[in-house]
Amino acid sequence: DFFDFSDKISEPNFNKKNLKDKDVEIEASDEGSPNMNLGISIQIPESYIPDSSLRLSLYRRIAAISEAQALEDFAGELIDRFGDLPVEAEHLITIVKLKQIAKASGVEKLDVGEKGILVTFRNNQPTCPDAVMDFIAKNIGTVKLRENNKLVILGEFSDEVCIIKNVEAIL
Repeated sequence: DFFDFSDKISEPNFNKKNLKDKDVEIEASDEGSPNMNLGISIQIPESYIPDSSLRLSLYRRIAAISEAQALEDFAGELIDRFGDLPVEAEHLITIVKLKQIAKASGVEKLDVGEKGILVTFRNNQPTCPDAVMDFIAKNIGTVKLRENNKLVILGEFSDEVCIIKNVEAIL
């Protein structure tokens, strides 16, 4: 997973060639860190930064970022050094930001599937129940809270922009 990524690439048997054109999934690596399965390509493409060692170094850096401003600074640095971000790198930055927001919101896991989005809260308890209830009330018919306190958002989220916008709205 992405946030265990720096540990994996430090292993002596790690083969950098295996990373070529692979998508990276953001998952939990530390206590309380949300697992986000969005089905979106999030990577620093080889066409943007050909040097695999440099890409690995940048993955390590982004995995260590825990504040929004530091993430914005990182994105600005990439643009200054390498030019406009390709869409996959933009998604990487956006998803890391959403992961930070999800963590602060008490989200343990967020899954996007064919029929909708499933949000699992840490300890099956939303951090701010009133906000969840307001969200449900504003989206009657498409948002439900299951008995196990998992939030279900029904709908088809087929393209990356739609997925990102809906996840932002949820968080």
